[in-house]
Amino acid sequence: MKSKVVSQFFIAALVPLVLFGPMGIDIYLPSMASLVNYFHTNTNQVQYTLSVFLFTVGIGQLVVGPLCDRFGRRPVVLVGIVLYLLCSLAAAWAPTINWLITARAIQGLGSCCASVVAFAVVRDVFSAAQGAKMYSYLNGCVSVAPALAPMLGGILATQWGWQASFYFLAGFAALVGVMVWFWLDETRPSDTAKVHWHWRPYWEILQHRRFQFYCYCCMVALGMICSYVSVASFIMIETLKLTQIQFALCFGANALVIMASSFLLAPKLMTYLGRHRCVMLGCLLIVIAGLLMLLGFIIHGTTLLGFLLPVMLAGCGFSLILGSAASYALAPFGKSAGTASATLGCLQMVMASVASIITVQMPFSHLMSLSLVMITLAIIPLLLSKSWLGHAFPVENHSCA
Repeated sequence: MKSKVVSQFFIAALVPLVLFGPMGIDIYLPSMASLVNYFHTNTNQVQYTLSVFLFTVGIGQLVVGPLCDRFGRRPVVLVGIVLYLLCSLAAAWAPTINWLITARAIQGLGSCCASVVAFAVVRDVFSAAQGAKMYSYLNGCVSVAPALAPMLGGILATQWGWQASFYFLAGFAALVGVMVWFWLDETRPSDTAKVHWHWRPYWEILQHRRFQFYCYCCMVALGMICSYVSVASFIMIETLKLTQIQFALCFGANALVIMASSFLLAPKLMTYLGRHRCVMLGCLLIVIAGLLMLLGFIIHGTTLLGFLLPVMLAGCGFSLILGSAASYALAPFGKSAGTASATLGCLQMVMASVASIITVQMPFSHLMSLSLVMITLAIIPLLLSKSWLGHAFPVENHSCA
């Protein structure tokens, strides 16, 4: 299909697919604190509704990619949308917290199907130059969601309760499903090998030192962000007594900082410092942010500025790490880029899930726990980069890296 003209309707059906994940995470964040009282449970149980979603999105990538190649893009994405829709309704109707956790786990698989197919379709349809622009556009759409979705979720929850966010997700899935049914054609190339899933390619990738190190750096970045997300509503709404709308504004402000640093700061620093130094600087910023957060908590306790300012600094570190580290991690695998990308994506999401669980389970305040997780995750690459990489240590021209 790469020689065909792609219609605007085709693109309109493609773009919303990448929003299933971020919408599923961010839209109900303002409601997380209220779920504790609604289900008569504790914060740990409520946090699992986020962790299991992240975990299944990650693990699902190892399976959904081969399924797309074997059965085609349309069947996989349509099944994923139906799963997402049904599980959104099941979440809204949840009578117990365990019901909600189960619904969220399966909803994560539906989200995984949608995003994997979206990026696979770009590879199928667009030329290399057009595809790069389309990937940038899709990632831009993903980065907007954390700024807007919590505000929408806060309004919905304030007016109609926490269930309204999941009803909205169900309606969103239904609308996108109709668009995909009518506008998104099958794009799998006719000569695509119907591969059978097996472990060996993944194991070979995991043995590569450069992949190990830079994949871990990506895991640091996403683990830090998702740890923050998992406790943000409890810190700002439960402890600091902000309203759901005020929480959404603060959360959106941090998302805008991350967007600005991703689009404005990171590209310039990559040019002047090189990608490896950008990764190291990003890790350093996260460690500094964690130390500032911990020091502020020890001196002043939990305060809004003592939480938000270090998180914004860590968000800049996140922006510096992710693009550079991902490009280094995938660089050695030109002939198996899809498998390497799936492995990277899976490990990032699993780390995000595990880090968010650890942050909530630690026997300290949420703010102190978050600061300790940030410091612990990010200091490892700073201490071990040369010994870990060994002969795979990158040599780059800092003026053009």
